[in-house]
Amino acid sequence: MLYQELLPDPFLKNDIECYWSIESGTTTTGFRTVYPDGCMDIIFNFGEPLMRKHHNKIEFSRDDAFVVGNMLTPIESKPTGNLNLLGVRFSPGGMSSFFSFPLHSLTDLSVPIAEISNELEKELAERLYHLSLAERINYLNDYFKRIRTMRSEVWQKCLHEIRINRKAVSVIAKEADISEKQLQRKFQAHVGIGPKQLSQVLRFRKLRERLEDRADENLMSLAWELGFTDHSHLTKTFKAFAGITPSEYLVR
Repeated sequence: MLYQELLPDPFLKNDIECYWSIESGTTTTGFRTVYPDGCMDIIFNFGEPLMRKHHNKIEFSRDDAFVVGNMLTPIESKPTGNLNLLGVRFSPGGMSSFFSFPLHSLTDLSVPIAEISNELEKELAERLYHLSLAERINYLNDYFKRIRTMRSEVWQKCLHEIRINRKAVSVIAKEADISEKQLQRKFQAHVGIGPKQLSQVLRFRKLRERLEDRADENLMSLAWELGFTDHSHLTKTFKAFAGITPSEYLVR
């Protein structure tokens, strides 16, 4: 199985985290788990239909392209044959720079791209099919540069603070002179989840990355470093987003 990540055009780097591609000529036997990371994706399937498991429900997806909203629970998938996926991973809040629909309508969902826009399906899914990977990336870069909306709003400044600092959301809102209720509404519309949820998801993502890199690291040390009150708080948060404890994750 070949998985690779490719950086977007520098003009798009604040909104698109990466493009990613995964290919395999053989059918995999197990499910691959994707965990919440604060991002949203558009995924193009150039291979066989996918089998997906979410909330213990299994379904077959025959969509050529679909949008994955901000996830609060893990989702598992595996191909039914040849695997050939291309994804656009939008940074937290990044998708709102290109599309105007309310992003909370996609939270914890995977939706065919045609349900959002038939034009988007024709513009992207149909045109990308016969291109090479390099040509697909170039096409997507040109497309997203063309439709990107430039703006600077208070919620974006708060989003930046949440991503780089561990301040409480109440403090961030007060410093930005916006009420927490207003900030909640803005995040629901432009990020898909609330600011507190995003903060928790990003901390979970950082924790999971640290466990991947240093599986032998002391969990209590990680708890203090990442802002958890104690080992129990760390475990509870991890299980809320992963469905399993850190110890179970390390031996999976």
